[in-house]
Amino acid sequence: MILLDNFPEVSNFFSKKSFNDEELKSFIDYIEYKYPERHLKKSALSLIKLQVMKYELDLEKNTKSKSNYLFDYEKLNIGIISKKLQVSTNLIIEMLKQKGFTKNESDCLDLKQYLILEDFFKSRKKAINRRIKQEQRLFKRKLKIVKKSSYKGIPVYQDISKNGGVGKLIYIKKK
Repeated sequence: MILLDNFPEVSNFFSKKSFNDEELKSFIDYIEYKYPERHLKKSALSLIKLQVMKYELDLEKNTKSKSNYLFDYEKLNIGIISKKLQVSTNLIIEMLKQKGFTKNESDCLDLKQYLILEDFFKSRKKAINRRIKQEQRLFKRKLKIVKKSSYKGIPVYQDISKNGGVGKLIYIKKK
């Protein structure tokens, strides 16, 4: 905290939601120019490194938390979600109305609404996956290939009679 108090421009820079590498490099150059003394420059740069690590951890945490959801609920409207889950849009809208939210088919969900319906979404997704697996099993059963025998034609008795008896046939096969 003492470092933050000593370098308010660092806390101001990292209060922004996003920045790119060029902005960060120019900010570091600015800090190096503003604080020519070795120990102040070192302290400011270490604070910048800590803030960058904190920023990267926050980004990683946000991406992990979003990956736990079945779909990107913020970008998809209720109509698209209902198509993915193979349910009617009215069912989702009615479930939201029961919880006190009024939504249209073209509206997107927010986090609170998604969390309310998350169990329903997961159960629908599991049901769809079960149905798909069952259809695949049935399809595989139909496609099982029956192995045919390698025998190509002449019945055994005709082969014996053609060669003049069993003894001659055995003698011929040994050669």
